[in-house]
Amino acid sequence: MSGVRRRLESLSPQDIAVCSVVKAELFYGAVRSRIPQRTLALQ
Repeated sequence: MSGVRRRLESLSPQDIAVCSVVKAELFYGAVRSRIPQRTLALQ
């Protein structure tokens, strides 16, 4: 497991912030994935 993932998992969701551009890129990637419904549900 990467250090970034480990760090994010140790935080409360309320303590995590991303800019709107990153959020849009993550959403775009999820929609374009092989199984968009599953990928979006992981959010």
